[in-house]
Amino acid sequence: ASRWNLRAGAAVFQASTAMGCVESKATEGSVKPTPTPPPPESEASPPPEVSEKAVPTAFHPECRPEKDAAPGAPTAQTPITCSEIVCNALAEAGVSHVYGGHGGAVVPLVNAVCSHKSLTWVCTRNEANASLMAAAAGKLSNGKALGCCLSTSGPAASNLVTGLLDAQLDRVPVIALTGCKPRSDQGHSEFQDIDQARLLAAGGLAYSITIADPVQLLSVIRDAIAIAFTKRAAVHIAIPVDIQVATVASPPARVLSCSPETLLQRVKAGPPSDASLQRLAALLTAEGERICFAIGCEARDAGPEILALAHRLNAPIVTRLDAKSAVDEDDYHAMGVIGVHGKPGMRGTAAVLEKTTLVVAFAVSELSVLLCNLHGLQVRKLVEVTTDSFGLAMHFEAELSVTADVATVCKRLVEFLPKSLAELSSSAMHAATVVCGGRYVWWASIERAEAMALERNANRMIKALRARAARKAGLSTDVAAPRQPVRALRAPTAMLKTVARSSYCHQAQLLARLGPRLGANDVVCVDTGDITLWTSLSLRLRRGSVVLSSERLGTMGYALCAGIVASAQRGPGATGIVIAGDGGFQMTLNELGTAIQMNSRLVIIVIDNKVLGRVEFGFNNAQGCALAGPDYLALARAYGADGIQLTDDSQIDAALDAAFAASGVFMLHVVSDPDVKAEMATYKPRGIVKVDSA
Repeated sequence: ASRWNLRAGAAVFQASTAMGCVESKATEGSVKPTPTPPPPESEASPPPEVSEKAVPTAFHPECRPEKDAAPGAPTAQTPITCSEIVCNALAEAGVSHVYGGHGGAVVPLVNAVCSHKSLTWVCTRNEANASLMAAAAGKLSNGKALGCCLSTSGPAASNLVTGLLDAQLDRVPVIALTGCKPRSDQGHSEFQDIDQARLLAAGGLAYSITIADPVQLLSVIRDAIAIAFTKRAAVHIAIPVDIQVATVASPPARVLSCSPETLLQRVKAGPPSDASLQRLAALLTAEGERICFAIGCEARDAGPEILALAHRLNAPIVTRLDAKSAVDEDDYHAMGVIGVHGKPGMRGTAAVLEKTTLVVAFAVSELSVLLCNLHGLQVRKLVEVTTDSFGLAMHFEAELSVTADVATVCKRLVEFLPKSLAELSSSAMHAATVVCGGRYVWWASIERAEAMALERNANRMIKALRARAARKAGLSTDVAAPRQPVRALRAPTAMLKTVARSSYCHQAQLLARLGPRLGANDVVCVDTGDITLWTSLSLRLRRGSVVLSSERLGTMGYALCAGIVASAQRGPGATGIVIAGDGGFQMTLNELGTAIQMNSRLVIIVIDNKVLGRVEFGFNNAQGCALAGPDYLALARAYGADGIQLTDDSQIDAALDAAFAASGVFMLHVVSDPDVKAEMATYKPRGIVKVDSA
């Protein structure tokens, strides 16, 4: 550190000392610049002091002495390092865990993280996985806390790109901190010297900058965190290692402009106006309109209010995968997931959208699969309800855009709807082929009999479900009630038509039996691949468990990283459920070491069919998809975990019992039939067909 200070240069120390916030003293052998002539009463400032050891944190947001001080205002605190300033800012932003890879250019910063009482350092096995963990952390909090990753310079910084783009596309607030060479070494050093800020800015991050001077740090980190929260975006700050160790003589009382809660409240829209609610009610009850509700991740907390409104209007509900748990999937209005790998995915939800004329999107960040045909042209009308203006889909035409709290909109909208069933039944929103006690239910016309007939006692089940639907609608059970979606209808036709051969366990059977065992504090982490479709089709959530996935970027290997985050940040009462195929799991299996080191509570389900299934099954004549793998149980045990191998459906219940009874990391190695596939639905001009190729 002293060597770097000796080489720092005159311009750096002059700018720092002129601002009066960098404590300095003469350093033996330093090169003294020619100072600007001072006023007669002043004295020339000596070169800046650079400490080699981080000073313990002098303040913390919960115990700062001047709570009412303006952000950045100096106090009479003990001098601290720039690294500690950064750590205090992270703690103020709600960061609890810093995920990253270590290296020489971040030693002061990591030391400060390890010393901070509110931060936990998580040393990952690869920086790419650290960025995925940060993205999962921001999504787990639903944007209320900041995800954070950290890396050293060079290839470690470039490894962060995938996870940061994942966060950017899924609208998740994340900050990345990278260390870099001392300022005097940048641009001509032969080892791990790249322009990290420029690299990540080119990748599409909302904000990416390199700190050029210690006095710049306070304003830059304040701005970066504010941008991450308000725009729900990924930001990046590169901090030279000589700045990391610089000391600040008068540390501020706080770094951020305000708390995350206050910051989000400032950009949050106010209550919905009566005029907008009247307009929305008119659209939902307009003649000839067939409505469908769609729920995105940012509206998952408003699930009960959206479901109550759906009951009032008898509207079907589709969800994005990250909002899968927003509503009870046993409810007959819940049709399932829409949008898997850029296509509708599930046959039932695709059929609903095919007949929909008006989509009501509650905080859905990507609307193409809901509104557009195969050519990306909008063919359905849109009403959007978002929590802030950044969530509006400006590239689509909207009948109405409401920026307000989603739950409040749903509660208040009921006041503006017709009061009686008779008034609702006159609306062509319900007009279709099936009449239900004077009420028309349009989505009942979607044909489900074929799938139902594949199950034993199908006629009895259909009759019982019709009676149940009639009772819920307050109607006589002898009328033709709408056919309601049931568990088998969500399952892929492959599960119904193809029986796995002996020595194989069926993934759909396992996922179906997993759902009832999940608690409200458990987090389901879904990987990318054929397993994404299997989970959407077969796993039914009833207790509001959070779902994490790489929804838009589609990053394989995401699930294990997200599971580690879920266990770490939800605490001992939570279990991270990692659901991955063998292809995705092998991309990040080195993080088993991180999971064990962090004492994670994980149930890891590896569906092993020895093939890249979504490529093999989703494209014509796709070659090179065969995939060898390790002995997964031996690998888990080598890291200190435990597990069971499943080769038959009869083993499922006992294996799940053992997994949920275990402590620590427990793996279920599911040997799956490579010929059993989940079918992907897509839109066609006339009806729904399987995807045979891209």
